Amino acid sequence: MNRFFFTGQATPIENSEFDDEYTLKVPSEDEVRIVAIRLRNCQYYLTGIDVCRQNIFQKHLEDEKAVPNGFLPCKPLVDSYYYCISQGQYGQSVQDAPTEAQENLTKFQSCLFNKLNPANYCKGFASKAVRDLYHLPGTKIKDSTI
Repeated sequence: MNRFFFTGQATPIENSEFDDEYTLKVPSEDEVRIVAIRLRNCQYYLTGIDVCRQNIFQKHLEDEKAVPNGFLPCKPLVDSYYYCISQGQYGQSVQDAPTEAQENLTKFQSCLFNKLNPANYCKGFASKAVRDLYHLPGTKIKDSTI
């Protein structure tokens, strides 16, 4: 199984007799399927983010003053990717995301634009953001291929 889809959640046990005792939450089959489908169906936008970054790098190499806003031109693609992985149920952009998903979405953007990792490398944070949305009470994320 792909490492992005099965991450599980290990939480240290408070006041444990030993330092290395954890509770493990294993995701349900439904959760794994939903995360896999969302990431697969939204790969197009992730590829677009990579192309956008590559174009900005190229312009920067040609003329440093050609890209004064850095990666800001890629923001609409990041928002489109979020809209896709959230099935449009939790706002139009990353800023509209519920607070439960904000931490992983921030890590996703940091991975893409601060650390300059390939987009597929950062997909693990997007996976965790989908899981965060899935675990919201009354989640609107559904098992669909659309």
